[in-house]
Amino acid sequence: LAPDDSSSGTAAIQVTVAGQTVSGTTTRATVAPALFTFGNGYAAAEHLDYSLAGKPGLFSGATTTPAQPGETIIFYGTGFGPTNPALPTANVVTTPEPVANTVQFSIGGANALVTFAGLVSPGLYQFNVVVPSTLPAGDAAVAATVLETTSQTGVSITVQ
Repeated sequence: LAPDDSSSGTAAIQVTVAGQTVSGTTTRATVAPALFTFGNGYAAAEHLDYSLAGKPGLFSGATTTPAQPGETIIFYGTGFGPTNPALPTANVVTTPEPVANTVQFSIGGANALVTFAGLVSPGLYQFNVVVPSTLPAGDAAVAATVLETTSQTGVSITVQ
């Protein structure tokens, strides 16, 4: 996790694991939104009962079912910025804290209603999003935008 401050630009980083240290630089920004995926371009998403949302057979060893138009789906991500009230990075998250800036979602190119956007664990943001009722069946692109910065491309969810 990046330390809390409002600086932006180039920042030095150093990571030490198992006695090995790697140093370098990175670009620091106020937000750097990214949605979590199952590793194959499909959003790491859940139905409200916490069962996995995705096309049937998305991966072995788990049952996945498509999202339905009008259903609220839970998405997860990182890099969506500060909360309100502010919660320093080093603090344990004991209750979810809403994000300070508005997060907008689109699914299949349609605006989707975000009913909750907040930090639920250090570096982990949760979004409860209503799937637009007008979407056709099939894979739909998912994107999240905060402070005019949009999450990565190539993320989708199956709607049926």
